[in-house]
Amino acid sequence: MGLNCNISTRAFETIFESGDGYSIRAKVYLEITDESGQPANGNNITVNYSINDNGVITQEQKTVAGQSALLFYGIIERGTDDGFGDIRISYTKTFGFATIAGNPDPTAPPPVNFCDLLITAINVDKAESAPGAADAQITVTAASSYLPLHYSLDNVTFQTSNLFTGLTAGLKTVYVTDSNSLGCSANRSITVPVLNSLLVSDPSVTVGSNISRWNAAFNPVVFTYQRKDFDVVSVTVDSLTGNAKVSVNATLNGVVAKDLVYINTSAYKGTFSVISNTGNALIIDAPYTSNAAGFININRLRPYYKVVTRITYQDVVTGQTKTILSNNTPDNTGLVKADLSNFLQSLVRAKDDSAFTQPNFKDSNLSASYQIAYSEQWNKTDNTPFDWVNIPDQYYVVYAAKQLGERYSGNWRLMFRLQTGSHLPVDH
Repeated sequence: MGLNCNISTRAFETIFESGDGYSIRAKVYLEITDESGQPANGNNITVNYSINDNGVITQEQKTVAGQSALLFYGIIERGTDDGFGDIRISYTKTFGFATIAGNPDPTAPPPVNFCDLLITAINVDKAESAPGAADAQITVTAASSYLPLHYSLDNVTFQTSNLFTGLTAGLKTVYVTDSNSLGCSANRSITVPVLNSLLVSDPSVTVGSNISRWNAAFNPVVFTYQRKDFDVVSVTVDSLTGNAKVSVNATLNGVVAKDLVYINTSAYKGTFSVISNTGNALIIDAPYTSNAAGFININRLRPYYKVVTRITYQDVVTGQTKTILSNNTPDNTGLVKADLSNFLQSLVRAKDDSAFTQPNFKDSNLSASYQIAYSEQWNKTDNTPFDWVNIPDQYYVVYAAKQLGERYSGNWRLMFRLQTGSHLPVDH
């Protein structure tokens, strides 16, 4: 069986120094694969590779016993970054041209005197679509020289698949073990989001057991959302500066010093400037006071953020199902207010088809029903589609206007009696 060798650079850590200086620390591995590209044991194979240390090139050799071997752990890049796109690199260290130099010893097993198990990433494939839906999904990526790997969410029941389905939202801790006789294990936490948690309020009014979703088209009809890019898992003290070190359930590659972020937790609330980025935590310009949890919004990672609200309705003239899109941007706290009244006015017409002979006539000109879905969107670097969250409730609009300052604003809760425990009026 033929073997191949690749060089992989992982566990990037950006360290911001005095002024605009920065350095990047990383781990560099030799990884052995078979002819089909699957991980394979090197069994003490010899690998030739080169090092380019800021222009000085040397040739080196490394013996690989298992599926991988650590070549280097340290600084691979230094430079300056003014935070506005002007990045100047002053030092680099790269590795390349890895080739197999010797035949493996098929009788030599991987050594058992060290653990190299590493959870490299946890990806949220699908967020929970609604509270209690239990339909979220995550995929775990881990590596070790000692296969097979086993995965668990409770550190009791393990499985061979790295895919977890049927999850609810919230903090999840993934545990991974390999087949090393030393008993190696690793764990890593991630927060699984719930999609429709962004909706803060809608134009409905609840009185007792009745909910009115009927609104006058010529008054504001507002759906309010709260932007929440990532969860703040914890806040600790940075030993060097004494400032707050904010741990986030996301990879923060790209966030640089002087970036502004909005944080909403019990102890830290407002806009803060980033002092440095450690990979999955940000040191901010605020002194540490206590641990906290909440959310953080980062424009650097989600540029030109907006919430798109989709109105779906049936055209009274053509009978066809149509949609209208409303694009709304947040304020500096991430609050998004989508006033749909201008769009909803096009669903109704100033025309009364009633012959006044029926006691419960519904005029499809003067009123209309519609449904709402919304989507968080921003400028992505890939073409993956954005998720849409459907609000299951039906909403209604009436060709009318109420005086400003009236109770319940433009909602028609006081204009008719609702059926008991329903959002529909009597004789609807």
